[in-house]
Amino acid sequence: MNTDIQNIVKKIARLWKRLTTHTLGEVHPERDWVVLLVLSLLLFFISIGVNGVLFYRVYNGTALAGNKTENTVSKQTEKINKEVEEIQKIFDARKEQYDKFISEPYSFVDPAR
Repeated sequence: MNTDIQNIVKKIARLWKRLTTHTLGEVHPERDWVVLLVLSLLLFFISIGVNGVLFYRVYNGTALAGNKTENTVSKQTEKINKEVEEIQKIFDARKEQYDKFISEPYSFVDPAR
């Protein structure tokens, strides 16, 4: 076991030495940029895929960690839903006041007087 680890470390050290001393051949900037661009695009599309899968799972209400025994609706979500209902009531009251203003003679008492 210990010799396996030593062999892996030696191989990594040899690879690092080859990469840092440019013994892999001539330097080709075009090739290096193409490799860099291709690897960047590959990582970008992998990231999009992973984020898409996670979004799909969250959107459908499944747990990200795979623990399906917990309730998927959290207390925070319930609190937000209650706040949204309160805001909707405020907008409904404003709509009623607007309808009164448009349809009926609306008397406004100026509190500054």
